[in-house]
Amino acid sequence: MQQSPDRYFARKGKNNGVVSLLLPFAGARAQGAYTHTLNGFPRTRSDCSPHCPMVDIWQYQYRPDAAKTLTSDKPIATLKRHWKVKSEARIIAIGMFNGKKLYADGLVDYIKSFGHIKRVNKIEDSLWGYETFTVRIYVAKRNPAKIGELGALLDDTPDDMIEDFLRRGFEVAYVDNGLTRTGKDATFWRFMVAAEAMPDGERIRYLSRDADALLSAGEAFSVGEWIASGHAFHRMHIIPICLGPLTAMAWGGSHVGKGSFSDMKNMIEYFPYRFQYGDDELFTRDMIWPRIKATGSVMTHQYERGVFFRAVNPYRGSCEEPTQDYCDEAKLGGKCPDVLMPDEIESPWQALGLRGKLSTVKDNLAMFDLHPETERGRKAIEALKAN
Repeated sequence: MQQSPDRYFARKGKNNGVVSLLLPFAGARAQGAYTHTLNGFPRTRSDCSPHCPMVDIWQYQYRPDAAKTLTSDKPIATLKRHWKVKSEARIIAIGMFNGKKLYADGLVDYIKSFGHIKRVNKIEDSLWGYETFTVRIYVAKRNPAKIGELGALLDDTPDDMIEDFLRRGFEVAYVDNGLTRTGKDATFWRFMVAAEAMPDGERIRYLSRDADALLSAGEAFSVGEWIASGHAFHRMHIIPICLGPLTAMAWGGSHVGKGSFSDMKNMIEYFPYRFQYGDDELFTRDMIWPRIKATGSVMTHQYERGVFFRAVNPYRGSCEEPTQDYCDEAKLGGKCPDVLMPDEIESPWQALGLRGKLSTVKDNLAMFDLHPETERGRKAIEALKAN
């Protein structure tokens, strides 16, 4: 049975009136960001019932080392023989559900930024940082076994785009939603990585990310410290807006065996809101984040909070910080530290905004500088090495 719609939006804190005053004077991009489910009015019924999208991941493909394409109905890149580090499988989970060149080009830029940050910091390791992760792209494709029943899937991911992903060494996960076309329901697919069961004693570490972002020093630094910390989950609150406590493209997790989200498929399929902008973060707020808190093992990176931060967040408590207080509400005795970013690591939003092209920002070296001359910078770089 689907979740009752009346529970959503019920836990907002006191609204921040300053946002309403400032928003008319903000740019189009900022105004668009605030047309978000978490800022909206309650919906009184599901937007998909009785035919809500399924999450049928019917095939995986992977072409390691430019060799022949491997095909399976189960994940491939997380098999131990394909790990890029000795200690664990590492995956960056991204959804690419249509053929828009904008997002495909953004993804290429994202991958290029992995090497750019190495060059800026004079890191000579052949494999370092996000290169130690395999990028897994969730694409829209009709399950051939369902074509007779359902017909073609409109607006699916083009074959030539998928071929380019494979050529670049990405793992491709083929998803059929059981409808005639895909929409924003596809933004949920990347969360399925958290459901992946590993053999006894083997660990998976994963990052949930967007296709059209760039890897900044702030992100790489915080992920490096998280890896070194041993905490199970990670939140990056390194941009000034906290529309909700778990940004869909800025969190990660790790587990041995089954982990905390073995039922993720059911969690998504029975969630009643999946077609509006921000529904993925309604889901992370109300379905994923409560379980993460209950583990009592989450590290949150943040910049020092100032007047601007307080002015732009839509309601009191939208970030759920201090994190330890919220973890304690779910389970006492956990360790959920908030870690302040060092002053020398610039916040990525200052130059990149929420998005940016590498060609326009690559010469802004401060945005990619990990400051290896500092102790924290050196340790973060060390943690991102292929062990």
